[in-house]
Amino acid sequence: MVICAGIIIAIPIYALSTGMQGADLLIAGGALVMGIALEIGFIRTLMARRRRRQGTPQPSEKPRD
Repeated sequence: MVICAGIIIAIPIYALSTGMQGADLLIAGGALVMGIALEIGFIRTLMARRRRRQGTPQPSEKPRD
């Protein structure tokens, strides 16, 4: 998953550095943003799994008395 997200982020950076213009630039920029969002979502999922495993309450849960 991390490798896939890294590739999704790396390809648009390469494309942007080659001097793209117009619609190609827009597509590469969109792919870059999507890759970053994918990476952030993956990290948030890993953090939530770790919290669940440790028994720490989720941010949305109220503390139990």
